[in-house]
Amino acid sequence: TSDRNPYTENEEALERISSEDSKQTAPSVKKKKEKKASMSFGTAFALSLNNLMTKKARTMLTSVAGSIGIIGIALILALSNGIKLYINAVQEDTLSTYPLTLQAETQDMSAMLGAMLQVGEQNANTTPDKIYVDDSLGTMMSAMSATVTNDLEKFKKYLEENMDELDGALTDIQYTYGFDLQIFTADGKVQISPTEIFKNMGSSFSGISEMMEASGMSGFGVMSEMIDNKELLDQQYELVGENSKWPTSANEVVLVVNKNNQISKMTLYMLGILPQDELEDIMTQLMTEGKYESSHMAEYTLDDFLGMKFNLLNTSDFFVKNGTLTYEVDGKQYPVWDDLRDDPTFDRAKFVTENGTELVITGIIRPREGVTATSISGAIGYTKALTDKILHLNTQSEVISQQKATPEFNVLTGLKFERTHYTPETIHELIEKIDDSTMSKFYPYVTQMILTDPDLAAMLDVKTPEGLLGVLFLMPTEAQAETISAIYAAAMQNNAAGMQALCTTLTYMMSDVQVTPNNLMKLLPIMTTEQIAVALIGVEKTEQMPYEIQGLISLAGESAMSAIYTEVSASLKTMEVNEEIFIRILENGNAFIPDFATSETFLRLEETLYNMAPETDATLKSTLKKLGDAEQASPASINFYAKDFESKDNIEQFIKTYNDTRADELDKVQYTDIIGVMMSSISIIIDVISYVLIAFVSISLVVSSIMIGIITYISVLERTKEIGILRSIGASKKDISRVFNAETLIVGLAAGLFGILFTVVLCLPINAIIHALSGIYTINAVLPWVGGVALVLISMLLTFIAGLIPSRLAAKKDPVEALRTE
Repeated sequence: TSDRNPYTENEEALERISSEDSKQTAPSVKKKKEKKASMSFGTAFALSLNNLMTKKARTMLTSVAGSIGIIGIALILALSNGIKLYINAVQEDTLSTYPLTLQAETQDMSAMLGAMLQVGEQNANTTPDKIYVDDSLGTMMSAMSATVTNDLEKFKKYLEENMDELDGALTDIQYTYGFDLQIFTADGKVQISPTEIFKNMGSSFSGISEMMEASGMSGFGVMSEMIDNKELLDQQYELVGENSKWPTSANEVVLVVNKNNQISKMTLYMLGILPQDELEDIMTQLMTEGKYESSHMAEYTLDDFLGMKFNLLNTSDFFVKNGTLTYEVDGKQYPVWDDLRDDPTFDRAKFVTENGTELVITGIIRPREGVTATSISGAIGYTKALTDKILHLNTQSEVISQQKATPEFNVLTGLKFERTHYTPETIHELIEKIDDSTMSKFYPYVTQMILTDPDLAAMLDVKTPEGLLGVLFLMPTEAQAETISAIYAAAMQNNAAGMQALCTTLTYMMSDVQVTPNNLMKLLPIMTTEQIAVALIGVEKTEQMPYEIQGLISLAGESAMSAIYTEVSASLKTMEVNEEIFIRILENGNAFIPDFATSETFLRLEETLYNMAPETDATLKSTLKKLGDAEQASPASINFYAKDFESKDNIEQFIKTYNDTRADELDKVQYTDIIGVMMSSISIIIDVISYVLIAFVSISLVVSSIMIGIITYISVLERTKEIGILRSIGASKKDISRVFNAETLIVGLAAGLFGILFTVVLCLPINAIIHALSGIYTINAVLPWVGGVALVLISMLLTFIAGLIPSRLAAKKDPVEALRTE
């Protein structure tokens, strides 16, 4: 019906001209260049699709078989993506509970861990038949007692100037300050503070109350500043009741209940809802009977808490001018201030109600279902606006301003700040203020100090009677007795006759006790230090003593004593100081260090004990803390709430950059990262597991690709005659390859789409199973769309590669041979 290459007049003219055998010039006629015939990809696609539709069942089975590997990988990606989404949510929740924290004063954790991990590598020359002692204990104790001071004022300024470097990494930055929240019930009778709770538990817990007050922890566990990120708070908490609402001003707070709408009984005591005087009876019952009979309590309604009011006072509000006492600085008179709370006639309830700022509970919140961690640690959550308000009140406080204006004087006494210094005779007063747990850490420090202090270490190398006497009293009682017993045995063996004169002298010194060579060792426990010294050293010849009395050391002989000196020296170097030995060091310090009270050794001991003891002397810092001072520019700590662990790494890098720009080591800051080590590797573990599973499942992709190659080869054999026809009407080898490549791409597309669709459907029962088994409804297997598209493309690519060989075989078939088939 049509001719793609018709016969034209130009071709007829060319034939005529070529047949003429003449040299006559004729007009030249050029043959029009024809476009080479080729098959478009659309035509190839249509041919392949038509062929596949004639074999629907086989095409469907091939696509399903080819989708098996895709389904496996898609399911792994869906589960991995679901777990990652869950981990991201957990990270955000967890990092809001455990922020990366910089404190104004903190322990040097890195130095402490380094000291703990340091095992005596100093002794490189060791032999396998001996046991060596690691001497890193002193380093560890020094690290434990060391306090790191961070200049947060400078760091805060740097942070505010370079905040853009942390864009996108933070959910919030929270600044905390050293003030103590003074919160009272509406009638002013109960202070909302754990210290009040412990005070009402009886005398057994009074020390805990004092300790919490001294450390500024009286508000701990009740009031908690909420992070300044409403979006994150909404993710973690939900409002309970129609009338609940989030705080919108400084004087509004929320009550925090658990997921079951429960509030602890201790919180009810703290809030003054239950009478706190019941606590002492409860504690008495627990301590006497060993148990507490709890009773069912009536439930509360939401309205019992919504609208509940409290009174807030600044700590400095409780300080008033003395009226009579003053002190002078630079010719100007300043008043002395008194703490009203120290006055037994002070009516606190009336003062609170008249001077307090009203706080009100506007909402009740609870953790949302499935949230793994929450950011509010107390029973009452307040806003950053309340913190800012307290800081503003501090700037207006007259007593705080006066203390800063006269930093050398204490506004509470009118006297200069001075430190108490102790002597060997009075240092026990300082030791009594230190708890046993802290002192137990101090004794190993003294042990290390004895081994390293030049004056003390020299005394450990005993070579003379005086040297032995000097260190004998440092040894434990049992070690003393063993040493004296060894000297006594050597003396009895070497010079038993000389023992009688010594015993006569000791009898004279002990007056009513008869000392003999046989009972000398039995009487040792009741002898005084002076009598033991005489027993060992003897008595020199003087005007009052006409002859010399030899002691046990002289009677034992030089040979025996040389061995004893060596043994004592070795035992002293492995000695561990305890309370008994430390007291002896203080009592007998002059015996081994001249002017012990003013020596560098004693001053080091006193300085260490002073730093370990609770604050004993008022200082400018402690007085400002007592007054409740806090400045906006100088926070007590900075909490970085990171979005995820990658963001936390960015924050750590930001701190490192700050430290790198500080020339002075004292200006560098150290941070505390509680959760970093614990959870940072979880995402890596999930990724590794996913990659391993994908690697195994990918084997099925290879198998399915080989199968598709075989199916394509079968299709080539079935379509041999079609190949011959196509070639005979002008199809090139590339056209034939294109037909079969199109067929494999169609199969790959169908396999990929089927695998993705099947995976999406299969995720529904899988999620139901995960929820039922784990009880966590926030974990959902979700295939990311990018992964789905990528898997379809991978399926098409693999089937295309699998069909390359069969398509090349089809292209190489001889057209004539192909037409002869069948």
